[in-house]
Amino acid sequence: MKRNYPLIRIDGSIHDGEYHENQDYEDGYLKGEKIVHPIYVDKEEDIDNRCAINYLLTALGVLESGKDLSELIYQDFRELIKEIFIKRGWNISETTNHKNDSWILITTNLNDEVAYIGCICLPRKYSIHRKIGVKVIKELKQLITDNNVSIGYIITTSKLTRDAIKLINEQPFRMFYIDNEMLEREVVGYTL
Repeated sequence: MKRNYPLIRIDGSIHDGEYHENQDYEDGYLKGEKIVHPIYVDKEEDIDNRCAINYLLTALGVLESGKDLSELIYQDFRELIKEIFIKRGWNISETTNHKNDSWILITTNLNDEVAYIGCICLPRKYSIHRKIGVKVIKELKQLITDNNVSIGYIITTSKLTRDAIKLINEQPFRMFYIDNEMLEREVVGYTL
């Protein structure tokens, strides 16, 4: 799938060049780009780091052009999720491939300086019309157990079925979801 939107750098400039999903990436950045996560960049401190891609700004650009976030290629969607979790105060400790080449994100957060909380994130980039069902929620529940973490998130560019939401609600404080509308609000909120 070819990227049909520009990547936005941390300084707001547009990354120029060809955008293909099969380009070489290193930790979410096009090979040759300075590999510094944009959340940690102090714009006044290091001008060289301004070439880093900001996936929140890129996602905002997609939304402002009238498209939905399912238009993002999978690599950019993954990087967007990482940026959102970092903005929320989580530390990215591991990313790993799961069965069928799906990707999970394991994060930790120091809760009131008492204990570390482990979290697993299961991103699903689906078209707006394809809903997340109970099967994916059961997969998340199993991943929480298998990875010995406290909570889990399903993050999607689509919606969840009623039964999927019911299953999540049966696990209060253990499983959470962010659907397309919530995700769009997060992107707009973080970029204001």
